[in-house]
Amino acid sequence: MDPAAHPKYEVATIKQVEPDANSSGFTVDGKDAYVRNKSMSDIVAWAFNVHKKQIVNMPDWFDSERFDIRGVADTPGSPSWPQFQEMLRALLQERLNLRMHHETRDLSRFVMRVGRGGVKLSPTTYKGKNGIDHSDQTGNGSAGKQEWKMRNNSMDEFAGFLRGFLDRPVVNETGVKGKYDFSLNWAREDAPANADTGGLPGLLTALQEQLGLKVEADKGPTDVIVMDHVEKPSDN
Repeated sequence: MDPAAHPKYEVATIKQVEPDANSSGFTVDGKDAYVRNKSMSDIVAWAFNVHKKQIVNMPDWFDSERFDIRGVADTPGSPSWPQFQEMLRALLQERLNLRMHHETRDLSRFVMRVGRGGVKLSPTTYKGKNGIDHSDQTGNGSAGKQEWKMRNNSMDEFAGFLRGFLDRPVVNETGVKGKYDFSLNWAREDAPANADTGGLPGLLTALQEQLGLKVEADKGPTDVIVMDHVEKPSDN
């Protein structure tokens, strides 16, 4: 899709799913852009690039119920991740009559900075297709080990990715510009006692050792979105 395009859903459905549904995630497949088995708090957090703890005044059903969203973009081509997020924001505002405003509040958070030895990152070699600048964030793992591969990622994009694995917002204060390709291998701290961790370090230690990024907990002024109005969607 043209990177200058601002797509919306041409058609879309929002349906509540059963609590025992298995797979979940955000997926783009050509013009199809869909969400599987996600809570509305996860959907809003991802669409607006925030952690769930940065959303104020959520109704109870935001966390207790899960939804599928399926639809097709109204613009030729495959949307990038930021364009997919833009599509979701417009859909939520239309179908849920979602209204919100931004404030700054003191929150417990993580701050990502450059470690003492500097960053260990390689500038991206990704050239894009047809001049379109996509960023990829992929990963796989077991109960113990995790492997992430980042392609063409800025530090803001990576901080956004980290929010999904940490229990509070992540703020990028590295000052590092540009885009990079890198991988990260780490062990889950909540892994079962008999899980194979391969001797890998925990996430925060791996970030420091492998990427030269220091992620530390603190408390400070953080952007939040305050929900002024939202309506539960009916199946459509």
